[in-house]
Amino acid sequence: MKYNVKQLAYLGVLSALAIIISTVESLMPPIFPMLPYARLGLANCIILFTMVCLGAKESFLVLLLKCVFSAIFSGNPTSALYSLSGGILSFIPMLILVYFQKNSIMAISCLGGILHNLGQILIASAITHSLAPISLLPYMLLLGGICGIITGLISHVIIKRLYGNSDDKARNKDFGKNL
Repeated sequence: MKYNVKQLAYLGVLSALAIIISTVESLMPPIFPMLPYARLGLANCIILFTMVCLGAKESFLVLLLKCVFSAIFSGNPTSALYSLSGGILSFIPMLILVYFQKNSIMAISCLGGILHNLGQILIASAITHSLAPISLLPYMLLLGGICGIITGLISHVIIKRLYGNSDDKARNKDFGKNL
């Protein structure tokens, strides 16, 4: 990954934006009090935008930076385990769907939300050495899908505003051409 100064600055801005959104969202009260760790995941809009518009390496870098630094800044370093497990589990299938260009951004994001929550439940079960977190699976998968659709819609609007009428114009372009 050899980037010029403009590309590094662009990645830095996207990473900082994802970190800030994630940190602020973690400090807000939960949307659903009965599921205190369920969040909308607005920072994932930045990662999805990066995946669609810039590519795999760049979006994975933004994902890693967001997970690590938002955990540090929120004062909860163990949340990096949950964030990374969900992020990495959802990353590859989303990337495959982006590559084949057969699905809408909302469908891709919905799948990502579902897999992200699945990864978090699995890591919670592994950390606690218990199957109790799996009882939350139906609720978290449903919420992951709903929140994924919302973040996908936001990402679609952002991409449409920046690239015109179609998400396809933004997909699979060289990194340097988008700057």
